[in-house]
Amino acid sequence: MKTTERTCTFEFYDELTEEINKIVNKIKAKPNDLKKRENLFNYIKLVAKKIFPNSKAYKYGSIENGFSLTNGDIDICILNNKEFNNTPAECVEILGEKLKEDGINDIKLLIRARVPIIKMKDNKSGISCDIGFQNKLAIQNTKLINAYSKIDDRFKQMVFIIKYWSKMKNINEPYMGTLSSYCFILMIIHFLQIKEPPVLPNLQKIYLDNFIEYEYIDDFNVSFFENIDELHKYWNSKNNESLGELLVEFFKYYANDFPYITGVASIRVGNIITKEEKKWTREHQFEINKSNSVKDRYWFCVEDPFEITHNLGRPVDRKSLFRIRGEFLKAVKIINNKNLTALQVLEKLLEKNI
Repeated sequence: MKTTERTCTFEFYDELTEEINKIVNKIKAKPNDLKKRENLFNYIKLVAKKIFPNSKAYKYGSIENGFSLTNGDIDICILNNKEFNNTPAECVEILGEKLKEDGINDIKLLIRARVPIIKMKDNKSGISCDIGFQNKLAIQNTKLINAYSKIDDRFKQMVFIIKYWSKMKNINEPYMGTLSSYCFILMIIHFLQIKEPPVLPNLQKIYLDNFIEYEYIDDFNVSFFENIDELHKYWNSKNNESLGELLVEFFKYYANDFPYITGVASIRVGNIITKEEKKWTREHQFEINKSNSVKDRYWFCVEDPFEITHNLGRPVDRKSLFRIRGEFLKAVKIINNKNLTALQVLEKLLEKNI
């Protein structure tokens, strides 16, 4: 049931925008944080190079696209010039054992994950780190998000605040049945693309409509328009809504308006597509698996913009979707509390769940 909406004034939105900007300045990674992460990256790179001489390490995710929070983690992908002699899962085991020998105590080797990774925490700095192999699509995804981040500052600020909010609400851990930061970023882009008028364009469509040389990784078309300085020749935003207004509408969209039962958020298409169209339904799930084991769930669907067979909402089941949507509904209830100032609304939104 929809909550009765409070009538938000321009003053409320302006105050909310101001408070969001203050919070973002506090929560985003400081130069000292980034230096510690860079030191950890250099250490991992050195260890990997000794084991896999032809390898090269790359940072991807928030550390590379500028969306790192204070005390955030680091994502590393190790690529080989040629193919590794081992599978990604075997590489995870080999490097993981070496890191254990080096004294890394807090370490898990997730060799059965869809993308096998090492999850570790550095003893000295306390920084968490995920390490994978040959995941070229992750590096390309980072470039795409980086391009979107250059288009509109409102998008950047929304990413920081939603990442922080999702962590405070414990709904930001795919290995625990909730959503990755990358999934939340795609949810924000989707919302900003379908706004009237839009805040963000569809960079993949712009490229496909105007250029004929395509780039492929693992047979997926990963082309997109990345020369943002030239974007004005193809697209301009006429949306003048404040950051505060967009944040309020974002929460309302995923609380009340997103079609969870039938829809898939797709920034590749720039709109919602149907689960039926993607064959992401319960019927297809068991048809594909040929067993009672549930390998892919389609309770909540967000399409990867390049690896279009991958649902970023895959970790979500009925119970965790109830939790995730519940947090959006709680956020709307807080926003609609007429007794709260904009500052109090933001403080309540960002209270940590115990």
